[in-house]
Amino acid sequence: MEKKQSLSDAAKIYQRHLSKGQIVTAELKDGNASYSITNSNDPDREYAQKILFEIGSVSKVFNGLLLAQSVVDGQLSLDDQVKDLLPDLNFTDSRVGRIELRQLVTHSSGLPDFPDNFMESCDPSDPYAHYDRYRLRTWLERVQLKGEAPFEFQYSNFGVALLAMVLTETYQKSWEVLIREKVTQPLGLVDTAVDLTDEQAQRFAPPYLGEMRVKPMRWTAVVAAGGLKSTAEDLVKFAQALLSPEQTSLNEAIKLMLSPQVHMENMGLGIFSYKGSSGSQVYGHVGGTTGHRCVFEISPSELTANIVLVNNFLMDGRLIIEKSYENQTRYDQQEHHLDRKLLSEYVGRYKISSKTPDYIQDGEFIVELKGSQLMIQLVGSCFLHPQIRLFSNSNRDQFFTKEPSAGCEFVRINGKISSLVYSDLFQVHEKWKAQKTQ
Repeated sequence: MEKKQSLSDAAKIYQRHLSKGQIVTAELKDGNASYSITNSNDPDREYAQKILFEIGSVSKVFNGLLLAQSVVDGQLSLDDQVKDLLPDLNFTDSRVGRIELRQLVTHSSGLPDFPDNFMESCDPSDPYAHYDRYRLRTWLERVQLKGEAPFEFQYSNFGVALLAMVLTETYQKSWEVLIREKVTQPLGLVDTAVDLTDEQAQRFAPPYLGEMRVKPMRWTAVVAAGGLKSTAEDLVKFAQALLSPEQTSLNEAIKLMLSPQVHMENMGLGIFSYKGSSGSQVYGHVGGTTGHRCVFEISPSELTANIVLVNNFLMDGRLIIEKSYENQTRYDQQEHHLDRKLLSEYVGRYKISSKTPDYIQDGEFIVELKGSQLMIQLVGSCFLHPQIRLFSNSNRDQFFTKEPSAGCEFVRINGKISSLVYSDLFQVHEKWKAQKTQ
């Protein structure tokens, strides 16, 4: 399927849904790259591609290539087990020690996404900053897996952190140094790093969460899961390398990284494989931090790439790609208008009663009216959650959100609102039930 409009045009359409921040896009086609930025009066044509963004989990793609290069170098094997590479760790659960590197990089290790000691060090304004190697090692030594290998897919930032620990111990260098020496320097990426120079900091896009200015995120033990910053220009160079690996010094490693894994055919090493908006098979990853979003996609069959960078967490760049093919997105979903009196029935506090991830304690939803708009906010989380608007569906008591995508259904007993069910928050495919307390 051909695009109906450019990413640039699609971004301009959706900019109106962005309360703060800008959208930078990059498209690679026929060997040529085009860049755009919304909401900017800067006359410099090269300005857009040189703005630095936190790329979040797209860092995992770089980590996957680093692992692939370590295999090509003969330093590691995908079948290596953690217990043999980190012999000083005393695992309470022997199954943790038997985890293979292949399982870590494809999220099939059985490790949960969040450890039970994450809240001990968590600052919602900078959630990963204080989770250090000591806390990671302590958790790894006591964590208990559920079931036996082979495990099903379970996305785990901390499995990636364990893989990074293996890599740094193997080479006796920091993860950032390894990424620079093994990946970014060989590929000529000059603006992809964890820590920025003073000059790069001047080009860093200020992060927003809705209308709220937030801190740039800092990383320690979990840096490989989301700590890199990059530019549209560097990500285009990275895409070109993945599309034409034979023209790089990392040819073997890139081909290994893009190889589908036998037990997880929709994944390479740190990168997903799926059918894209055009209908062709693409490789890609999305990333998000407190105040930035990133989408990175390549299509080897079409030799194309789509890249979207936004300095506001509440704008999902995947919707811009969908819009470029004129596919309907949640921004196009029509609202059923309710008057203020009806909306006031839903106002209150709702205590979460269902099981939640370990980064939420005593969680509750606060539902308020602001003018004629019904707003909802999650509190009690180790991550910042802004107030977001609930849009009424055509069915009574059913609502949806646009930023981010979620559904909210209120439940009545004897005609009165008694609880709510919130589903698909941040696409984790879970339903959280919450009882109204006031």
